[in-house]
Amino acid sequence: MKGYAMLKIGESGWIEKERPVCGPLDAICRPLAVAICTSDVHTLWEGAIGDRHNMILGHEGCAEVVEVGPEVKALQIGDKVIVGWGGHRSMIIKNESDLLKLPPEADLIDAAFAHIASFPMLAVRKLRLELGESCMVAGLGLLGLFAVQFAKLSGAYPVLACDFSAERRELALQLGADYVL
Repeated sequence: MKGYAMLKIGESGWIEKERPVCGPLDAICRPLAVAICTSDVHTLWEGAIGDRHNMILGHEGCAEVVEVGPEVKALQIGDKVIVGWGGHRSMIIKNESDLLKLPPEADLIDAAFAHIASFPMLAVRKLRLELGESCMVAGLGLLGLFAVQFAKLSGAYPVLACDFSAERRELALQLGADYVL
C-alpha cells in the first residue's frame, strides 16, 4: 500500500506501508476524493504538530469499498462512502460504524467536503440562533466560510464575518455574510 506522507518538514512523497488487514467489522476502502486540510499544509511546511516522519497526510474524503469483514452488515463491495480522517493512501481501513454510505448518484467531490462541513454546521446548531439574531464568524478559511453559510441559513441577521484576507472577505459576502471586517 502507498501513502503520501511528510518525509520531513518541508518534504513530502509516496511511501510504502503494509496493506491493512480487514477485521470482522471493518471495511477496506480505496480513496476516490480526499481533501487537503490547512493543518496538512502547516504540518508539512512548518512542523505545526511536530516533525513526524512518514506521517500520512490528508483528511476527510470519499472512497469505494473494496473489501468487507464477515460481520459487516450495511456495506458491500462497490459502495461509495464518506471517510473521516482517511488520508492520502491507496487503502483505508475503517470500522463499518465509522463510514457513511452514499447514494449511487452522489457527487464524489461534494461528498469529500460533507464531513468537513459537518463541524461548522454543528457549531452553528449549538448556538441555537433565533431568527434575526446576529452572528459573527472570525476567520474565513474553509470552516469559517461554511459557518457563514450555515448561520445565514439558520436565519441569523446580520451575519458579520472577519478575516485579514480581502479575498476571503469578498467570498464571505458572496456566500451570505451581510457585513465583513
